[in-house]
Amino acid sequence: RPRKKRIVCLHSDIRNFTDNTNSSEGYISKSVIRNIKATVNTVENNNGIPRIIGDLVLAYYDEETDVVNTFNCLNSAFEIIETNNDLNMLTNDNLKVCRYIVLSIGDAVVGNIGGVSSREITALGVPVNFVSRLDEITKNQTFQKNISSSNIIIDYRFKGTLDQYFLLQYDVVDLH
Repeated sequence: RPRKKRIVCLHSDIRNFTDNTNSSEGYISKSVIRNIKATVNTVENNNGIPRIIGDLVLAYYDEETDVVNTFNCLNSAFEIIETNNDLNMLTNDNLKVCRYIVLSIGDAVVGNIGGVSSREITALGVPVNFVSRLDEITKNQTFQKNISSSNIIIDYRFKGTLDQYFLLQYDVVDLH
């Protein structure tokens, strides 16, 4: 049943998917499918709920506390980056997968939104919309010159949670 919860969202889309699919024989079968499976497994192993939309993996974490959700989501993000790098080391340059990871936190409605016959579990709300909008910025070439796919992009709410509960050192790029 749909219910309102505070969640942490992870949004990870493959960059240049269409171009790579059109120009590289075997890109989907040799790289993308393996990469998506590894990403989904990582999310699930960290108690996240993944949703695959094409080459995009959207996940949310809805345990009881922000601390647990933030930890699980960050752990997923770090593992996804590491796995992506490991998989890319095993393949040709034209088959490498580039993913950016965007994280947000906030209130959303989660659960089976589609009805009785649907088994579609999803999340709707500010953090989901925000990660999607923030991901659009990662497509900008100027932005791509300043970060790499090994960076994790977070919103100000997520930063506030990090500052409150975790002793982490990280670089902040203000987009204002």
